[in-house]
Amino acid sequence: MQNTLRQLLSTANDIICSINISGEFIWLNKSAKDYFGFSSSNPSKKNFLDELKEVDKPNFQALITQIQSKASKTLNFHPESSLRNGTAARNWTLTWNEEEKLLYCLANNIDKPFFLAENDRYHSLFNNSPYPKLIYSSESFRFLDANDRAFSTYGYSRKEFIEISIKDITTKEDFLNFAEDQKDLIQQNEPKHLGIYTHIKSDGGTLKIEISGQNFPLNNEPAIIITCLDVTEQLQKNSLEHLENEIMEKALEVETDLDSLFQYYIRSLEDIFPEIKATILKIEDNKIWNLASSLPESFKTAIQGVNIGPRVGSCGTAAFLKKTVITSDISTDILWEDFKSYALNVGLKACWSEPIFNSKKEVIATFANYFGTLREPSDIELKIFKRSAKLIGIIFENNEKSKDLKFKIEQFNYVNLATNDAIYEADFNLDTMEWGLSHQALFGHKLENTTQPISQWRLLVHPHDLKKNVILLSDFAEDPTKKHWHTKYRFKRADGTYSFVEDRAYGIRDKEGNLVRLIGVLRDISLNRLELLKKEVLTHFNTIFNRNNALKPALHEITKLLLDYGGFSISEIWLIDSSKTELNLYSTASNENGEVFYTSENIDTFKIGEGLPGLVWKKKKIIAWDYKDTIKHMVYRQSAIKAQIKKVMGVPLIRQGELIGVWICAESTDDNSTFDTTKHIGLDIAENLASEIHRKQLEEQLSHIFQLAPDIICTIDFEGKIKKINAAGCQLLEYSEEELLKMNYNELLNSSNTGIFNETAQTFYNNRDTYRNENRYITKSGKVLWLDWNCRASLEEGLIYTVVKDVTDNKKLRNLLDDASKMASVGSWELDLKNNSIYWSDITREILEAEKDYVPIKEDAINHYRKDLRKKIDQTISEAIKKGVSWDFEFPIITFKGKEKWVRSMGKSEYVNGRCIRLYGSFQDIHEQKSLELKLKDTLTEKKEILERINDAFFAVDKNFIVTYWNKTAEEILQTPKEIILGKNLWEIFADAVNLPSFSYYNESLSSGKSIHFEDFYEPVKSWLDISVYPSSTGLSVYFKDITQKKIAEEKIRITTQRLKDIAWQQSHSVRAPVARLMAIIDLIKNGNLNLAEKEELFTEILNSSEEIDVIIRDISEKTDTINFEK
Repeated sequence: MQNTLRQLLSTANDIICSINISGEFIWLNKSAKDYFGFSSSNPSKKNFLDELKEVDKPNFQALITQIQSKASKTLNFHPESSLRNGTAARNWTLTWNEEEKLLYCLANNIDKPFFLAENDRYHSLFNNSPYPKLIYSSESFRFLDANDRAFSTYGYSRKEFIEISIKDITTKEDFLNFAEDQKDLIQQNEPKHLGIYTHIKSDGGTLKIEISGQNFPLNNEPAIIITCLDVTEQLQKNSLEHLENEIMEKALEVETDLDSLFQYYIRSLEDIFPEIKATILKIEDNKIWNLASSLPESFKTAIQGVNIGPRVGSCGTAAFLKKTVITSDISTDILWEDFKSYALNVGLKACWSEPIFNSKKEVIATFANYFGTLREPSDIELKIFKRSAKLIGIIFENNEKSKDLKFKIEQFNYVNLATNDAIYEADFNLDTMEWGLSHQALFGHKLENTTQPISQWRLLVHPHDLKKNVILLSDFAEDPTKKHWHTKYRFKRADGTYSFVEDRAYGIRDKEGNLVRLIGVLRDISLNRLELLKKEVLTHFNTIFNRNNALKPALHEITKLLLDYGGFSISEIWLIDSSKTELNLYSTASNENGEVFYTSENIDTFKIGEGLPGLVWKKKKIIAWDYKDTIKHMVYRQSAIKAQIKKVMGVPLIRQGELIGVWICAESTDDNSTFDTTKHIGLDIAENLASEIHRKQLEEQLSHIFQLAPDIICTIDFEGKIKKINAAGCQLLEYSEEELLKMNYNELLNSSNTGIFNETAQTFYNNRDTYRNENRYITKSGKVLWLDWNCRASLEEGLIYTVVKDVTDNKKLRNLLDDASKMASVGSWELDLKNNSIYWSDITREILEAEKDYVPIKEDAINHYRKDLRKKIDQTISEAIKKGVSWDFEFPIITFKGKEKWVRSMGKSEYVNGRCIRLYGSFQDIHEQKSLELKLKDTLTEKKEILERINDAFFAVDKNFIVTYWNKTAEEILQTPKEIILGKNLWEIFADAVNLPSFSYYNESLSSGKSIHFEDFYEPVKSWLDISVYPSSTGLSVYFKDITQKKIAEEKIRITTQRLKDIAWQQSHSVRAPVARLMAIIDLIKNGNLNLAEKEELFTEILNSSEEIDVIIRDISEKTDTINFEK
């Protein structure tokens, strides 16, 4: 372990070393050796103090003394200056190891000076850091560089990082805080801890990042380097612990609303882990029930009440198998085969589910996390996930115990308040039922003994209700978790009629969970039964229709509901077909007797007046048949006799006076109470049922139209919020329905135009007129579409209903045709070979300068071309007719006004049954372009000849120094043939010239746009060149000539002049002395009274000075003769 740790520290990016109390190095990692500049593997002879400058040594020695005195084990050291080698780590942490008697020193490499990106040392320090490091401009916040760890953490490439700023990866609120926090950092050179901010990854995920930064100029640009520490997991862990404590405290409260508590827990979990959608499902009667969830309503509705099983999504399977189920890809997992469409339609792509058990190891719920991306849990995520599930299980168990205690208190109060009802106690071990005295008062039964066998209770329950309640009671007895018994049924009175009763009881179980006693009361609810029954039935209608998207499954449930509520043998719903000519059997439900009715072949279609359904349709009122009428009138009477049908009733389903269908019910007992009840409330129920059926039919029709329409259909409120949109809209705009329902109309607009929201549009809406608008819109991928909106407002609903057509292609085609006709001057023509007729468009006539009403003849197809070209044109047309060869050529024509004009002609042939029937094509005026092209060609030829004839060398380059022209003189002077250099980079061919002034002057002229004249010596050709550089929009034009001979002559003149100067200087000084003596002697002779001897002496001096001057003159003459003035 120690070796592994030492190996890890050796490769760490931070500077780490150990020294003894004297400051001598004991060990250094690679970063420390690089930092101190040590190449030796044995640094023991070197001392930390020797590497510091004098100003920092006293502070460091004081810290060693402080540590030695055991005042502190860890201290911080902040050098005021850099080391002797120029490096400077500003923040050191010193830790004393008492056992080893060593001082461990650590500094972050971010404190070291950085170099340019191409520097190897920069890469080592920057890219190999274990933390994400980012460099950004302190002025624009744009990223300048990022290391490899940043790429893997944020999911961006280097190129993507350079194109964005720190603002793009930071939430709006946190960026404002960050911008404020970094202000102090810009003013100092010391590293600073800035704080924790929320950063956004490339996939939209978020991270909590703790940031430290330092001022760091890069390439003369003010910049900041930051080190990013991902603290997301730690913060999530802390938040999760806080949430768990909070939830446990709330769960222990006396009056705990379990639904609200779990909903709060789900929302809080999603706040901590934004990528999840959490849900808690109850498992009751082996079915899934939503308890707490933030999932879309459509998905919750789809799974509500579904039986658990081995392939029922993640939750249904987890509950069935009693183990964790991880689905990383819902679209491919076989467990989701029947449910994946519901999940994928709302953006759910992965799901992890954990079963939750009670104290008896029974699955009572599931806890699941859904994700919008494909996802498998890490070990940490799985641990957190199971931990959350365990907490939910604890809360469930605590809640059950709380309920038990609460119920016992309620039981006592209930029994005391229910003394006016029939109180009973059933003992299942003794098979007895003890009735209270109120039993006789309520139902009239005289009981000699209040204790009766339980079988007596069964005899008093209505036969149609008995089986269902026996089953319910059996299920209640077998489920040890159930305490409360509640049901309703018909109970027989002493006079033979039935009362509707509500049975409420509390079950008492032994230690094994077996039901031993049931204490409860029967309450007669006959008086308000009809109204309650109607409300219950209507409530169920509403629930069923809202739960089912389709009509048929909804009516199957409705038919069964009516069967159960009425205790009928048969229940049927018949609906009128779309042509309103027939009633069709749509749904049936039956009990055991009723099943016999359907064993024989029965009719499933009636016309008006036929059978009971047709008769109800005709009369539009309730029709009831007793046994006699049933046998007499019923179409399938034999089936009725087999099923022992005693009574049949038909109830019309009428909405706003229009018959929608008929409900048929049949009874196989002599009890009239059910039929009487149906007569009382049947029409009210039927009216509501008819409205629901009509609404659902209309919904299905509209839904088919809505979803299958090829155009966009959507509704938008007056704030621009998209409320509903069909599949065509999602496909065209490239968003999911969920995404679009969160968006505003204005987010799709790709123009400053207000689209369908403006004063004009509002006027149309107020007048309930259709408003039409055509505008540009942008899809999710950035594609621009032209959409034609047809809008009509519903002011009552506050909605705008729209139908939208994609007219992008039409718009492009219209624009293209308009531009082609107006700008390209393109006309069309057609030669009908069958009728020998020719057609010209208006633009074709304009090109040929023909009158607008001129009718062209067949010969015009050739005769308007110049005479020297007509034979070739004739051959071209013949080839097209015989072989189907198309053409595209440019030739001059002669117009009707005698002008010569260049045109471009394109043509194709059309064949029918192997025979050419017509030629067609386009005709374009290209005279201006062609004339310019020919003129330019002549100009270029002339220019080329001039450049080749001039004595100066000339070449041209583009802005990338690619040589585009190289004349003959340039070949001769620079000894480089044009075949070698044309199309090549100038500096690749003349690589030895990049250090010459020419290189600098060429680049200066290109960047400044100014002409430059200079002289330069090119060694390879031993020549001096006189160079003139002229910039242009396309590059540089360079004129130069060889001035080597001129340079040599100038040098010789300079040398000769210098030699003459030297001679003149020397002789002028030599002549000055004798001339001075002569001047003095002359002055003495003129002004002095001299004797003869004195005059003779002076004449001697004159003679000597003259001889001296003569010698000097001969010397000058000889020296001058040595100079060659001719060369």
